[in-house]
Amino acid sequence: KKRTGLVGFILSVSILETSLERNRHATKAIHEAGFDIMSSDMMWDDEGLNRSLEAMLNARTEGILLSGLSGGLKTDALRHVIQQDVPIVGLAGSRFPGVPHVDVDHFQGMFDLTTHIIDQACRTLVLLVPIGEDETEEFQYHSHIERIRGFRAASARADISAENAKVHRVLADDYEDDLYRAGFEGMREIIASGAIPDAVL
Repeated sequence: KKRTGLVGFILSVSILETSLERNRHATKAIHEAGFDIMSSDMMWDDEGLNRSLEAMLNARTEGILLSGLSGGLKTDALRHVIQQDVPIVGLAGSRFPGVPHVDVDHFQGMFDLTTHIIDQACRTLVLLVPIGEDETEEFQYHSHIERIRGFRAASARADISAENAKVHRVLADDYEDDLYRAGFEGMREIIASGAIPDAVL
């Protein structure tokens, strides 16, 4: 096959600084390796991943990077990409079966953060998360599940009971058009409970 010098970059646009920095460094690394980028933002469309992947196959990209994509996307075309032997890697975000994934250590990050909060003499803690009790699928909810595990492990190490280290859940799907509202409503629920913790994570 003739080289195209193209790398596909499928990303979910976010205003979070960590997301912007991740995408900036990924873009820089691709360019420094001598490749051009064919990019696609598909935050707006749950069918967008399939369309983006098919377009990148048609353009004969030499590899595809998935950056910060969330769960719930239609992924039929992923199998086609894998069968075509086009290298594909996930960077942060949700994990997809058959796709190698690079991410931070969410468990250790939350363990360290919780330990730091406990070291500030906080003994009643609440971790606010945007997933329900039944959302346990590791690929889609990996980062949140690992944060919960890190929070509970750090609390247990400090002999803080589950009653004093609670996980409060607000379903992000209920606030799909305004995810910041989910955090706002979660805090309102915690305050309304009357049991104000020393810290909310």
